Amino acid sequence: MNFCREHQWELTLVLIFLFFTAILCYFFLPLLTSIVLGFVFAYVARPIKRWFEIEFQKQIASMIATALVITPIALIFIFGLLEAINQFIWILGNVDTFQEAIIDLTVTLGLPEFMREYIIMNFPKLFEQLRTLLPSLAGAKQTKDIALLVLNFFISIFVCYYLLVDGIKIYNFILTLVPEDRREEVRRFLLRTDDMLSGLFIGNFFMSIIISLMSVPFFLFFKIPLIALLASLMFLAALIPILAEWMVLVPVALYVLISRSTGEAFIFFISGAIFLYIIPEMILRPYFVGYTSGVNPALLLLAFLGGGIIGGVAGFFLAPTFLVIATAFYREFIYEACEASESSG
Repeated sequence: MNFCREHQWELTLVLIFLFFTAILCYFFLPLLTSIVLGFVFAYVARPIKRWFEIEFQKQIASMIATALVITPIALIFIFGLLEAINQFIWILGNVDTFQEAIIDLTVTLGLPEFMREYIIMNFPKLFEQLRTLLPSLAGAKQTKDIALLVLNFFISIFVCYYLLVDGIKIYNFILTLVPEDRREEVRRFLLRTDDMLSGLFIGNFFMSIIISLMSVPFFLFFKIPLIALLASLMFLAALIPILAEWMVLVPVALYVLISRSTGEAFIFFISGAIFLYIIPEMILRPYFVGYTSGVNPALLLLAFLGGGIIGGVAGFFLAPTFLVIATAFYREFIYEACEASESSG
């Protein structure tokens, strides 16, 4: 009670600050994805910015680095979306062929006769519902969701740029909040966290490139057209998990099903799931990103999966971020402190 009376003015200021911070976070919540993406893009663009700072001012170098990271991703997203719409329209125009391919697949899988009859009766209804999907995108809710997605991506560009320009100011501001006698160890903790986060996001970025390169020989083997576009979409799908690899593999499997044979489509889908999803996502990504960030691969795998399932794009990046911060805190303030006390003892 004496402490509260003696420091009531400081405690009042802290409560007011927390209150307005909570309100600010509430209004920022719809834009959480843009903030997280901007944070991730800034870490990926920072090495590029440092290279351009040799010749240009900090603001110009940050602008160039942001453009070099964001522009390819934006172009891939736009062209991929247009191609997905074209393929969707093409499938709707080949309903009869697609229905025959599905029936052949049920025969190959040995499904009972009543299931095949059910598919034959209900397949036209399913595609008629799909035909109304594109016009329904003009509805209020769908338009709002698409606009919010575009707005989040647009805002992430500015978040990335301003973090590149003023990131050091945020670091210095945090240090000013720390008492003088603890400032050095907090500085080491922040530097350790920054180094591990850099390894996390840059490692994840390069892992997306590796998955994209892995898809090229796979698509070549099955003689799939538009390999350059599909490889680019695989990179985007691996980088931003809301566009998971399934959204590339499933349409291509449908294309193989319609244009070739049921057996080849089945082989393509199963081998693609193993070669382009299970192996890179469940094995390669945790070990590779774990190596670059210094975090346990098993914990990283759980963080990626759990965060993506619960929080979508933002959760996919936030969960590993919190894991990295917790790991850095443990190593700086607990593990190394215990090591030091044991050695001194």
